[in-house]
Amino acid sequence: MPGFNFKLERVLQVKKYKEDELKTQLANLKREYLQEEAILWTLEENLQEQFMLLIEKQKTLTNVIAQIQWSYNYIIKLYQDIETQKKKLEGLSEKIKELTQKLIGASQEKQVLENLKQRKFIQFKREIEKQEQEFLDEVGITRYKSYKSCKSYII
Repeated sequence: MPGFNFKLERVLQVKKYKEDELKTQLANLKREYLQEEAILWTLEENLQEQFMLLIEKQKTLTNVIAQIQWSYNYIIKLYQDIETQKKKLEGLSEKIKELTQKLIGASQEKQVLENLKQRKFIQFKREIEKQEQEFLDEVGITRYKSYKSCKSYII
């Protein structure tokens, strides 16, 4: 019995490789997103701390105006950093969405080929079973004819 040979096996392997590669890229992007998100949280915490320090400095009025000005400048810088970080996260989020869509498409393409392979294999098995049945029928007919011819000699 000849082995099953799926003509599109190489294409299926390429689709599987593409899907795996996209999964890896997506995982890396998600990891980067989480790192950038942690940076954003740190910046927001620093901003809260600076607000608290500024409020304390304004309450005591013992600090010099230069220190208060420095605090205001630092708060402005933190706001800018937070906005920049949010834009980075938005960009990464869009990339994650795009890559997720590509991964879904690659998975669907691979699934189509796997389904085709399965149908071709079933068709292959049926053809082999048909050939085997034809062979068995032929053997049966031959034996029957041989039996009939032997029986006619005996009578």
